[in-house]
Amino acid sequence: MKFVTNSEYEEFCDLLLARTDSPKGHRDQLLFFGLKLAEEVGEVSKLLVCGLFRDKRNTREKLREELGDVLFFVAMLARSNGFSLSDLMASNVEKLEKRYGHIKPGENYAWFLGELEKE
Repeated sequence: MKFVTNSEYEEFCDLLLARTDSPKGHRDQLLFFGLKLAEEVGEVSKLLVCGLFRDKRNTREKLREELGDVLFFVAMLARSNGFSLSDLMASNVEKLEKRYGHIKPGENYAWFLGELEKE
């Protein structure tokens, strides 16, 4: 499997965005990417239900593929709105720090899973 950095992935998305400019503009892109994202999140949900409760074969590899599709449409929405993946990660960490307290790199985050279970 090839290693890809955030910036390489963003460049790939930007090249695709340049090819997929809609004649109707940005609104159509947002609608398309948003609906595709919802579809792919549904695929992840379906896979989890089927993989956890029914057919467990190849669930991990299929999950990687479907999460990749989710990432792609998140990235396309982000890039079409001028956000980098790093922007999204940084703002998400900031939001989670406010919600769960100060998070320091290198700490053990087992406590975090317990907090999520309480919600």
